[in-house]
Amino acid sequence: MMKNIKDVCFKEVESQRGYLQDVSRFYRKVSYYPTWLILKLGLGPNFCSLSFSFSLIISIFAFLNEFYLVGAIFLFVGIMFDYMDGNVARYLKEFKGRPFRKSGKYLDYITHNVIEPFVFFSLLYSFGYEILGLFVIITLLMTEIMRLEYSKLGGGEAKTKPTKQKKASLPIIVLDYPVKLYEQLILVGVILGILEAVSLLIGMIIILRTPLFIITYYKKLTHIH
Repeated sequence: MMKNIKDVCFKEVESQRGYLQDVSRFYRKVSYYPTWLILKLGLGPNFCSLSFSFSLIISIFAFLNEFYLVGAIFLFVGIMFDYMDGNVARYLKEFKGRPFRKSGKYLDYITHNVIEPFVFFSLLYSFGYEILGLFVIITLLMTEIMRLEYSKLGGGEAKTKPTKQKKASLPIIVLDYPVKLYEQLILVGVILGILEAVSLLIGMIIILRTPLFIITYYKKLTHIH
């Protein structure tokens, strides 16, 4: 079973591109044995999706009450569950013939776009930066709306050719990479005692990358059409 799990995980890694591939590879490797345990217990991907949601909710309440280490640990565990739900779903589809369920995709979407923004808000709120936290939530929602519109207008992954894809521009990488690794940066910030600075940095990056994404999506759409 473990070999099959690794094959499934690496197949997903190879579908990523550029810096996203590096982020994904780290989590896929760490998630091998937890994925094996979930499958051995007979638990499905929805269990992992729900665990992802509850882990983030616990971390939000922990940050609001200034239990930063607890929040950082549950946040990291939650991100692990996020990768594990995909691992389990792909394993069950490839080796057990079980089709993907839309309910799992919906749970994952809700967690990322409704619950996860409040992780950033809770951290910034705990340090007294409520207004900045609200801007972060707004810009995260704007970014997701832009991505969805871009996908509907013909720029989605399913509608683009798998070959000759352009690499992400340097500004996009610089502003997006820290956000993709935010749970690791938060954990390091707690350990080193610089969590406030880390939270401010991530918050400002989320806001600053929004106009860059607007320009990037616009350029891609004009190229497609």
